[in-house]
Amino acid sequence: MTRITQGMLYRQSLMDIRNNLLGSTRLQSQIASGIRVNRPSDDPTAMLRILPLKNELRSLEQSLDNIDLARETLNTGTAALEDASSIMQRVRELTVQGANGTMSDSDRQSIAQEIDQILGQMVSVANSARAGRYIFGGTVSDVPPFELREDAGGASVVYNGNDRTLSVDIAPGVDTELNIPGDDVFQNHSRAGTTFRGDTGLQSGAGIDTGVGADNLVVAFGGLNVPGSVTGIAAGSGTTNALGPMNYTFTAPDQLSINGGPNITVSTGDNDVQVGTDPSSTISLNLTLPISPTSGSFTSTATLSLDGGATSTAVDFTQNNLVVNDSLDGSVVNVDVSSLTSTGTERVRYEGTFDAFSTLISIRDILANDDGLRQQEVSELLTESLGDIDAAHEQILTSLRNLGFRTENMDLVQNRVDGMRIGTTDALSIERDTDIVEAIVEFNQRDSLYQASLRVSAQIVQTSLLNFLR
Repeated sequence: MTRITQGMLYRQSLMDIRNNLLGSTRLQSQIASGIRVNRPSDDPTAMLRILPLKNELRSLEQSLDNIDLARETLNTGTAALEDASSIMQRVRELTVQGANGTMSDSDRQSIAQEIDQILGQMVSVANSARAGRYIFGGTVSDVPPFELREDAGGASVVYNGNDRTLSVDIAPGVDTELNIPGDDVFQNHSRAGTTFRGDTGLQSGAGIDTGVGADNLVVAFGGLNVPGSVTGIAAGSGTTNALGPMNYTFTAPDQLSINGGPNITVSTGDNDVQVGTDPSSTISLNLTLPISPTSGSFTSTATLSLDGGATSTAVDFTQNNLVVNDSLDGSVVNVDVSSLTSTGTERVRYEGTFDAFSTLISIRDILANDDGLRQQEVSELLTESLGDIDAAHEQILTSLRNLGFRTENMDLVQNRVDGMRIGTTDALSIERDTDIVEAIVEFNQRDSLYQASLRVSAQIVQTSLLNFLR
């Protein structure tokens, strides 16, 4: 039989008081905070269900934050493209105005200046940013995606971004693209053939051209290539526009014909003369009698330049595919020079590559008319450019619709995620939150037990010394 000692009674009394006090305190905390399970020890089984629900709720709340971020970014992009659309509409109005045959050169110069200002505005729109991050640079968002470069050789807009997109999760297993790469919006190309507009005899070569929009390809006289066996013929100091291999015939004592053209009389001594090679072309020669041999050939050489003479490519008249480089933007054009006959400027069109920027640059340059084209030619070129404007504008509108669809989808996804968040919150509340009525009833019971344990313990624990002297 176990003997019950006074110490055992003391310890039991203290344990009962402590347990009842802990129970009352726990219930009091649950009632005050409204949370029943704060730690695993409160309800290990419930905690196994609570932790996944809390993680899911955090994920859903992050998705809602991402939806707000996506909507703001898409709205910024939409506003930028709406501005770009307005710009293209204004450009079309100005181009139609400039194509009017009654416009004077000074009027067109004024329009060209306005187009130049609009070009700067378009670059600024394409470099739109949100919170310091550029939205049309693909995943390169820390530097302006578009850069306007101009020098004596012409103008171009260079894309410094990439073709990737920024994405963000907006719902479990669902993400959306925040942007459209800028080259898809402002520099979308579907390259076709290359055409030449000019009278030099150049034709498109067989290689792959990389130029964009329009270029001016300058054909210049490069000097005479006279065989060492020929004497009496050298380059003159005048203007030469006839190019290519030249056959000559000298009839003693003083008659000279080039390519079967009319005879000219060669005087004694040095002679700087313009010799006709056909009705529209001449060559400047310095002639000295006697000319030997009496028949032979030489070559009026040429150079080609895409960058205003910054760099040039010598012509080999035997080639049907000469590659000409543009030092401004690194582009190339392939040229068949086998039929080249005269100097001049060829306007090169890279069909299918007239984007928003190249179209603006081309129209500005046509209106400025630095090449001295006839009024009718200017009007024809501007009228031809209307199709380029419409194609570039349509690409902007396509991108604008794309962003609009994404923004509209944000509302649908937000409603769905909100519903999921409410459902998860309710499930978490069932597992974690306090049933206030039940907790108060249980608290009152615990408090009554606590008070009772105090009274019983007071009878067991006698603190007066007289109780031990009886």
